[in-house]
Amino acid sequence: MRFGNKAFKLWLKHIIDNETPIFLQSLLSNEKYDEYVMELDIYINNSFGNEVRIDYGTGHETNIMIFFYNLYQLNIINNNDITNLILICFKEYIKLMRKLQMTYLLEPAGSHGVWGLDDYHCLIFLFGSAQLRNDSNIFPNSIHEEIIINNQDNIDKYLYLEGISFIKKLKNKAPFSETSPMLNDISHLHSWDKVYTGLIKLYQGEVLNKLPVMQHTVFGKLFKWTGPKHTSKTVDSSTSIDNNSLSTSHIAATAPWAKKNPNTTIPSTIPPLTGVPTSTTSVPLTTTSVPYSYPKSVLTMNKGIEHIQHINKMWANNNTTDNNNNTEENNTTTNNNTDDKKDSTPVIPPSLIRDW
Repeated sequence: MRFGNKAFKLWLKHIIDNETPIFLQSLLSNEKYDEYVMELDIYINNSFGNEVRIDYGTGHETNIMIFFYNLYQLNIINNNDITNLILICFKEYIKLMRKLQMTYLLEPAGSHGVWGLDDYHCLIFLFGSAQLRNDSNIFPNSIHEEIIINNQDNIDKYLYLEGISFIKKLKNKAPFSETSPMLNDISHLHSWDKVYTGLIKLYQGEVLNKLPVMQHTVFGKLFKWTGPKHTSKTVDSSTSIDNNSLSTSHIAATAPWAKKNPNTTIPSTIPPLTGVPTSTTSVPLTTTSVPYSYPKSVLTMNKGIEHIQHINKMWANNNTTDNNNNTEENNTTTNNNTDDKKDSTPVIPPSLIRDW
């Protein structure tokens, strides 16, 4: 049984069918990018979570970085854009995911995250520790100081502090050492350099090198698989089988508690197999491409930001209206039908329907 709000499936379907094509229109204009459209489409859609399991984890978070990596491979972004890519684009992506996690109650993929650093994210702490490496006013153990962690300016500026602040607000009923033991242990390190190098090793070992996490990752022309190639084996069906050499004990095995029927006899030999082809056959693997009809236009860094901000603003702009509508509905609702069964049909927030 899944505990996430099933309306998330409708939200994600709308993103896949409507928002992603529009987003890719603003990124690509040159015909040389045509063959990569479908590959980029997959990574950005997979970065929002799984519509079947209604969950989100470090594997989905990795997909947004693969998407950024592909843009780098296409020379759409360069080394000069990396800082803004993390501190602006990735930060807006995190804001969106926070709202999705709270609104649709997305389950943490796996068991409370892959290894317990955080229920959903890892990269926000990795990038956040890199951001603080040259800061002389904030130290790893500063996350326990309320004056620092509750300062909105610090939360808006530093990714690491935003991640810690979110956890403390979400899990405020228990000590931080119990809700996030690994982050609590990390806070005892003496420098951000050690935190950063440790999180790099952790991410490589527990995310990138873990099959349960990476088994859903798609490889293509841009993000290539560089490991050993899979070789298909051809079965020679003409090989003869000596049926009489098979022991009848293989088919005569019975459970210890089974009652024996004296009228049942077991044949001493197995009838020969018939209909076995005598030629060696192999099925060739074919590659098919899915047609697409996305129009193309030019990419700018601001377009990527505007796409996620567009979804973010959708929540903020209609928050007041939705609250007013909910208040009016509550005032007009009677208690006559309190024993009726509740409708379990997922409901999309009215703001989503109005905006889209």
